Amino acid sequence: MRAQPTRTLLSPSTTGTRTAAVPTHSNTRIAAVPVTTTAHRQLAPAELFERLAKHGTLGKRLGRLLGVTTTWATTRWIAGTERGTVRPTFHIRVPSPCPGREAGELVTERLQRHGWGWRLIADGEYFRVDARREGHTLTITARANVVTFTVTGAPLAIGPTQARLLLAGVYEDDAPA
Repeated sequence: MRAQPTRTLLSPSTTGTRTAAVPTHSNTRIAAVPVTTTAHRQLAPAELFERLAKHGTLGKRLGRLLGVTTTWATTRWIAGTERGTVRPTFHIRVPSPCPGREAGELVTERLQRHGWGWRLIADGEYFRVDARREGHTLTITARANVVTFTVTGAPLAIGPTQARLLLAGVYEDDAPA
């Protein structure tokens, strides 16, 4: 039995909808099947920097809540898991001994009071806390006398072109001083 050929049809729609691959027959009409995709909306550079600044503020607040503070924090955009999406990240890396299980329980208790779901791994030489809330993820790891604190925001669908330009640093000249 031979496999039936398929065609992928792209809709010229301005709403960003796509059509899926459907089998074609020589005696039937081609039917388009809508496929749900992430709606992309380009944003002005000022709005992107505003969102990044808000994420940086969230990261600093979480750091203070958990006792992880530094002046060397970085807030930047990373590529999202889906094409055309980006995610803001807040990152701190400081030299410190690996905390014990008691410190991990204190951290997770504070996170739980603020509505975060969490998971703790602490076995002496390795320490990790993973937490989630409203699309944000928090990861704290400690290993080899280095503690890493990372807050990653929810994905923002801005389209593949703007995502590529944003990650390449094209909009950095438009950043507020």
